[in-house]
Formats: sequence, structure tokens, C-alpha cells
Amino acid sequence: MPNIDAEPQRKQTICEVHRRMYRILMDRDPDDQLIPLLRTAFEMAKKLRNTAIRHKHRYDEAWLETHKLDGGELDTE
Repeated sequence: MPNIDAEPQRKQTICEVHRRMYRILMDRDPDDQLIPLLRTAFEMAKKLRNTAIRHKHRYDEAWLETHKLDGGELDTE
């Protein structure tokens, strides 16, 4: 496994990285106190990503309300 300073092996989204961290923590200890924080960070990342998409494509506020949580679930592949 690469260290924290290693270059990424491929382009990944923040949601993919959160999913990988979630799986590692769940395998080690499903009661780890970091899991709720990771869930919060995952939701924040989805909202940030979709806000960036909205601005890039000049979508309106209604689009964001409909799509702000797009990006899948934390515990899915």
C-alpha cells in the first residue's frame, strides 16, 4: 500500500477515496469512532462535487436541489 505522499495510481474521486477508507475501517472495527466522521465527510464531498458541476455547466439552483446528493452510497461498490 502506498504511503500518504505517494502519487495516486489512477484518477480517483473523493467519494471513491472515502469508500476505500470506510471499507478499511469497517473491516478493522465496525464500531470505530471515525466512521460517523467519515460518513459526514462523504456527504460533504458529494455536495461539493455537485455544486462544482452546477457551476461548471451553469445549472440553476433547482438542479442542485435535485442532484446535491448524487454520487452513490458510502457502502456500495
